[in-house]
Amino acid sequence: MFEDEVEVLTIQDAEKARNITNEGLSAGLYLMNAPCSFLNMTGRCEVYDRRPTVCGMYPFKVNTSGNSVGLQPCPIGFLIIQDFAEWIVTSFSRSDVSDEEKARIKEEWKKNVDAYAAELVDFHSKQTLNEMQIPFDELEMLSMFLSSGSNVSTLKRETH
Repeated sequence: MFEDEVEVLTIQDAEKARNITNEGLSAGLYLMNAPCSFLNMTGRCEVYDRRPTVCGMYPFKVNTSGNSVGLQPCPIGFLIIQDFAEWIVTSFSRSDVSDEEKARIKEEWKKNVDAYAAELVDFHSKQTLNEMQIPFDELEMLSMFLSSGSNVSTLKRETH
């Protein structure tokens, strides 16, 4: 998050803002230690109207590796990735890709979705999160999916 966002959170609640650090980061950038201290007992954001930019992007996060976008574990992220996986499998099933390649893609996405689902268990109270990596070369497909308004229910109507 940015310095001005840290200032806003510090004004909101200085005690909770103590979990924000810039250790090991570029000047002017800050990180909230997990779990976020601004989540209430039910896991809801207490500063939603003034949340940092990075929180507005959630569950997506640009990784420091520079070659992927992370999809952090959360119920909404799970629905996105589950629908995206179904969309990819359905899209490839309509293509001229070999049956072996279709089976490989389907199995790969099943493993991705299963791993993501396992990470969801008590995600809001974990100190570290294993996020799903979406390589930059797959972002065009993700963008097409998100802009299409597709989801599993519309895909099922289209294919039946």
